[in-house]
Order: sequence, then structure tokens, then C-alpha cells
Amino acid sequence: MVRRKAYLSPRSVGFNIQGVRVAVHRVAGEIMILQSVQAADIGRLINPMQCRGQLDGAWRRHSPS
Repeated sequence: MVRRKAYLSPRSVGFNIQGVRVAVHRVAGEIMILQSVQAADIGRLINPMQCRGQLDGAWRRHSPS
């Protein structure tokens, strides 16, 4: 029987944070995003393009149209 060492945990845990600077029009109730900053601690990066796509997609999914 061959035993293999597992280098990655069976579960994936990610830590993300986002900060947003906004302007609010109090009369109309409109919100405009002025600046956005994201940070992610992803651990060992295997595919940079896929990682970037996941982060960009998450931002676009939760941002206003």
C-alpha cells in the first residue's frame, strides 16, 4: 500500500476583506462608490488567473448595477 502525504487540507478556508468609500445623496437616496479596496489571504496560489477571476466576480456580483 502506497501512502501519500497530503499537502493541502481537505477544506479550503479563505479570508477576505473589502473597504468602500461612498458618497450619499441624502435627498435622492443615491449611493456612489468612490473607492474600493479588496484584500484576500488565499494561501498557496496555484492559478493566478482563476484567483483574480473569482475575486473580480465576487465584487461584481455584490456591487450595484
